[in-house]
Amino acid sequence: MAKRILFGVLNWGLGHASRSGLLIRRLVSEGFEPVLASDGLALEYLRREFPNLESRELPPYEVRYSKGSNQWPKLLAALPSLAKAAAKEKALVEYWFEADGFEGVISDNRLGFYHKARPSVYISHQLAPQAGIFTAVAKRLHASYYTNFNEIWVPDTPLSTLSGKLSKAKVGGLRYIGPLSALKPKEGKQNKILVVLSGPEPQRSILEADILNQAEALKEDLVVVRGTNLACDSRYQKSYKIYDFLGAEDLSKLINEAKLVISRSGYSSIMDYYHLGKRALLVPTPGQSEQEYLAKSLMKKGYFHAVAQKDLDLERDIEKSLAYPELEAQPIVLADDLFRLF
Repeated sequence: MAKRILFGVLNWGLGHASRSGLLIRRLVSEGFEPVLASDGLALEYLRREFPNLESRELPPYEVRYSKGSNQWPKLLAALPSLAKAAAKEKALVEYWFEADGFEGVISDNRLGFYHKARPSVYISHQLAPQAGIFTAVAKRLHASYYTNFNEIWVPDTPLSTLSGKLSKAKVGGLRYIGPLSALKPKEGKQNKILVVLSGPEPQRSILEADILNQAEALKEDLVVVRGTNLACDSRYQKSYKIYDFLGAEDLSKLINEAKLVISRSGYSSIMDYYHLGKRALLVPTPGQSEQEYLAKSLMKKGYFHAVAQKDLDLERDIEKSLAYPELEAQPIVLADDLFRLF
């Protein structure tokens, strides 16, 4: 009988759900039976990608960003609801284990998704958040959750090639498993500008409106993946090829065919572009310190061009981005004993 593994995924944009697909498929190929758990758009995505796997709904974290560039007051105000949601999911895990007999837990950034008496893994690159004056507090808060897990998997190299100082931490059970991406390299004509939008509202919609308004003056062939089920203005649908959601296979095709991808500087997106060797224009979410740090760090390394959302000039920044040399595509290599804990 296959060992059942409870796999929880954060619903914060679709990056966590997309990259987790690689590990879910690996679990299935090694004879495990993953049971998926998430909420909102991430749960919808997982159910479309894995219709034959059992899935369960978790309480939402309900974090919404500010319209301005200072996110920390909004995020700090959300801490009580985050703690409440983490406590609820912890209780659910305990109930599911008692009722259904799972062998272990894997959590992609779900804070309370672990079991004290069973092997539990936490996936995150952000063990040392860079949050300005809130850095010390953010580090302690995050550590108070991830130290409850038996192993912490960092999706990066031991040199922290992509995550930089975000993944530097002295903690037991730390394991660097290499970058993760469910996308596949494919040959294709690279003649399009691809916009991939994601992340919490209202900033996702603000960036979408800015890009589509500026794009009217461009002569580029623009394709947009919106990452939402919110309605899109019909005038944009007449001007551009627009998708609300795409699965891993279709998104792989579009990214491979793009000469440039415009997106947030979320870590999952960065791993995709690194894996596929793609040029990218990174626009960090205003006030989201992790994305701002990654954008600045990777631009300094010469990987990608980045610009603040308030300063985005599509014509200028597309030209600058295309001047960067293409990265060499990097293979995804998972250890043979990745699931040794189970």
